[in-house]
Amino acid sequence: MQAMSNKARLEAVLAGKQPDVPPHFEMLFQLEEEAFGLKSLSGEELQRAGEAEREKDLDTQVEIRSRLIEEYGWAAVQGPTRLLKRELGHKALVFDFNGRGTFWMPPGDQIMDFVICMFERPEEMHESARKKCAASILLAKQQQDEGVDFIIINSDYAFNSGPFISPGHFKEFVAPYLAEI
Repeated sequence: MQAMSNKARLEAVLAGKQPDVPPHFEMLFQLEEEAFGLKSLSGEELQRAGEAEREKDLDTQVEIRSRLIEEYGWAAVQGPTRLLKRELGHKALVFDFNGRGTFWMPPGDQIMDFVICMFERPEEMHESARKKCAASILLAKQQQDEGVDFIIINSDYAFNSGPFISPGHFKEFVAPYLAEI
């Protein structure tokens, strides 16, 4: 039997099937300069860049992801969706992130207000949760229209020692909205 491609392996997993070996990819790669001698512009740099610099950066982003696929065996990559689908979609799936649709661990200086609101103003929490959920669904539809193969919902719900809210509050304020998304 012929070995599956890395892309086919991930497609099998996403379809609920078992691949010949587990597929591999990472949500983030921050070593492109060390690994490949290439550097993509930061968001701030892109804001200041001219059209020619932005075009060159897109080429760099494609080159980085192409090398991740070839040299590290990645089955999926994230970045400018339509460009990556056109240039690399035959080699890997293209994904994107959508992680702001539910409550997740607030910064330390906001946790007290969050907890008080959860106990004293639950209707306000649900209203906020519904808005976050609706925005996430809208984003997912836009991502789907762009052509992503799958979406990663990347939210942090716990510390190393346990969840940041009780299981009961998670069931009330997070789980139904996560299920809807």
